[in-house]
Amino acid sequence: MALVNQPTTTRNKILSYVLFPESKGHANIKDLSYRTVYMVRVRPPVFSLEKQGDKLVDEKGYEYKAYTIYVIAENAKIEFQASSLLNLKGIVLPDSKTQKTTILVTEVEFPENICEVDMEKLGILSTAYVGKTPTQRLEWIIDNFEAYSHIIGRRNIAKAAILGFFTPTWATLNGELQRGWANILILGDTTTAKTETIRKLIKLLQAGFIITAETASAVGLVGAATQLDKGGWTIDWGALVLNDRKLLAIDGAHKLGKYQFASLAEAERSGTVSIIKAAKDSAYTRTRQIKIANPLDQDSWRMESKNLSEFYYPAQAISTFLDLMSVARIDLVVFADADDVKAEAINRKHELEPDPALFSLGEALKLVWGEKVKLNFTSEAQASINDNTTALYNAYFTKAIPIASLDMKWKLARLSAAAAALSLSTTDYVTMDVEPEHVEWVAGFMRDEYQNAGLLSLAKRSRFDTPTKEQIVETVGKIASILDKDPTEETAIRAVEILLWIAETGRFTKDNLRIKFNLAEKNELRPLISELTTLKLVEVGSGFYPTAKLNRLCKSEHFATIATIAALETRHPSKSEEEESKQDPKTTGDDIETEDKQIKIDNASPENLGVSYSEGGKEGNQGKTEEVAPEPVDGTPAEEEKQLKGAAPSTSPEKMDEPEPGHSRLVEGRELVKSIIEKYGVVSTDYIASALRFTEKRTLDLLGSMKRDGEIWCRPGDDLWRLGG
Repeated sequence: MALVNQPTTTRNKILSYVLFPESKGHANIKDLSYRTVYMVRVRPPVFSLEKQGDKLVDEKGYEYKAYTIYVIAENAKIEFQASSLLNLKGIVLPDSKTQKTTILVTEVEFPENICEVDMEKLGILSTAYVGKTPTQRLEWIIDNFEAYSHIIGRRNIAKAAILGFFTPTWATLNGELQRGWANILILGDTTTAKTETIRKLIKLLQAGFIITAETASAVGLVGAATQLDKGGWTIDWGALVLNDRKLLAIDGAHKLGKYQFASLAEAERSGTVSIIKAAKDSAYTRTRQIKIANPLDQDSWRMESKNLSEFYYPAQAISTFLDLMSVARIDLVVFADADDVKAEAINRKHELEPDPALFSLGEALKLVWGEKVKLNFTSEAQASINDNTTALYNAYFTKAIPIASLDMKWKLARLSAAAAALSLSTTDYVTMDVEPEHVEWVAGFMRDEYQNAGLLSLAKRSRFDTPTKEQIVETVGKIASILDKDPTEETAIRAVEILLWIAETGRFTKDNLRIKFNLAEKNELRPLISELTTLKLVEVGSGFYPTAKLNRLCKSEHFATIATIAALETRHPSKSEEEESKQDPKTTGDDIETEDKQIKIDNASPENLGVSYSEGGKEGNQGKTEEVAPEPVDGTPAEEEKQLKGAAPSTSPEKMDEPEPGHSRLVEGRELVKSIIEKYGVVSTDYIASALRFTEKRTLDLLGSMKRDGEIWCRPGDDLWRLGG
């Protein structure tokens, strides 16, 4: 038995022919028979892979590698597709000179096409369900799997994994067809039975495939162009393609890095992947996925794991290894804290035995994977999906961790369809009906898991209602105090203009901001960027972007009017000014009197104030030599990500212990730069300088050299570095 990796076709000579004589010695030739020889790259079907030295071995310890076979077909056309399972019969021809073998195949069988559901075994499972509601059936499965696996206290992992196995290939809701294959994340500490749960499920269901992170690079998951021994190129498809319409579990997914997950985003979304290199081809990737991961310590460059208990909320651990787009594509995430299960519960005698009917669950899986039943969402189930989707989104959506994203109804639909298949919600094995009880069970599971992980609290904190006058004054005052240590009304108006410009521009770079407002690099621009990110008014991507908080701030009523008094309220007046204000106050009611004019606050705005700050910006703090360190971060992943991309760490250059570079130091610096960027995807110049403990000039020299060598690159106008030429 073999798994198709990549087929190619060549036609052999005609075996026989017949001549039809014509006048003048001419003849017509008609083919009577022919044969086609197919060259096919195959791999052995396995359930798991791990790396041992330089080799990949399966669960039996055999080396996992591709073989080239030649299939001889007589007067017949065979359709080979990547991920197809084959039964082969033929002969092996050894070559004593080259020490290689040639495999000639004379008979080919596609077992997946003739594999039928064992209705007798399925009847055993159906009998065990008699008298049980859908919820009771689902809980019966989890109870018996716990007895079968002897894994205690990790029911949430078992629920998520089983749901992932039973999601459909496609789902139609309200007349719209969408992908059905699920993307599950199991996140937690080591020794919490995450991997063992998946291995036990694969054994129970006799389906699925698990690989370790060492074998699951982006190339290993998708595929790569490979040169053949006798010349020419072919494509060795990766695990994601070879498990099309099946399930792939990636153990140690946190080791892949954010940029590798980002490169897989399109394949996960569309279900297809294309390789256009020396060899060109495309293949399906309609693959159910379970990612098994540990949280990462972002202070470590060696991808060291971190316990969930070290995060204030477990949900914050997600962003330590996944980018926002990958987070939004996760259908369900569950958490496994080592402290959740006591040692006494684990280290006890397991007396319970599973119901024998549990071993028939694999037959129910064949109904789903073989697409032998039609999925039907009842009208009541569709209404329940809509209601629960709205409730889940409103309760748990946060932009920093967008698990409860806008497409939540499809996530809920996929998992509800899996619950229906698990509970055998069918009377004729032709139509599988999704009922409201299936939806409620899945939604309740999500609600419990996300609330325990702190998503509800994080979502509440991320929501920004209409800003109050005090909030506006405080925010603008902080920005103004960076532009001028002794802020004036004009400084406040300048701060307002900066905030409005950022909100209206949508995306900007440091150079854009510096040139627009003529800011001093060290004493104005850098502290300003640091403060904007600390206040969560901007976020970092391929540049800087305004956040929802800034947009709401700028859209609030009378923002420009209220903001102009910010500097006056935060300013520390001199003693003479205090005495003068007591003797002859010039500010009454809503009027502010300046030296040249009096402005009515109700009618004030940046436009009618008519102040230009191109000249004022040249004054400010320009020419001063002190380095302004950015605000310290509080240690949360969001703040660490902010510091990484937006501003340098708070260590000032004067305190850096800077060694002489030398050749070895520069080589070491190159490797460290690449490891940092590989981990985070995008890294700023300031952060690299701090990590290397180099001066700005030396850092720029190193980055410039690496850029010329094609090791890293950045877009014109920003200083965010990425791997590649």
